Amino acid sequence: DVSTLAEFHRRRSLYQLTPRGEEAHKGVLAVQRVADTSGRLSMVMLPAICERLEALGWEMAQPRPDAARLYSLLKELHDYSTELADNARRFLNNLSDVLSDLSLNDETFIAYKRAVLSYLDRFILVLTRRLPQILDGIGRLEQLGTQRMITLAASADEAPTPDGQGGGPLQMLRQRWDGFRAWFLGSPGARAVVEDLRAAAVGAIDR
Repeated sequence: DVSTLAEFHRRRSLYQLTPRGEEAHKGVLAVQRVADTSGRLSMVMLPAICERLEALGWEMAQPRPDAARLYSLLKELHDYSTELADNARRFLNNLSDVLSDLSLNDETFIAYKRAVLSYLDRFILVLTRRLPQILDGIGRLEQLGTQRMITLAASADEAPTPDGQGGGPLQMLRQRWDGFRAWFLGSPGARAVVEDLRAAAVGAIDR
């Protein structure tokens, strides 16, 4: 709609697409939607997790661990692992839908699938290399005492409470650690989620 006389007199053109051009345009929009919502396999998160576990182990080995440092490292560990898990789940779920819809005869989509194959290969390689380091880091912290680590970290963020108990975010930190541990080591009656992730990535490659 026009709002001024000048706009009314301005020449306007109507651009029509051929049927082939219209389908190509739809394809581009579909790929853009996938790129916006498909997540990613955040390979950079795996070495970051290793570094935080190593730093936590070093801090806990000190005669007087720095509570604030422990809190900061545990928060970063939670943030990195959550981003890794959420993005990987979105990527693999949406990848399954995309592979079902793509045409095997379209060169653009064949190139896309080759890129995805390479991406999955790289992720599995990084995961296979980093997973033993992560498991070793968790094991070392358990030897040093994870309950003590969590209690110390929570003490760095204590605030007055009406009952005078304090304790800081003790329960939150414990739940986060338990979730992190279960993601990589599993829990009674359930295998580690990271193994499901590895299996899903391998399954996508096979498909």
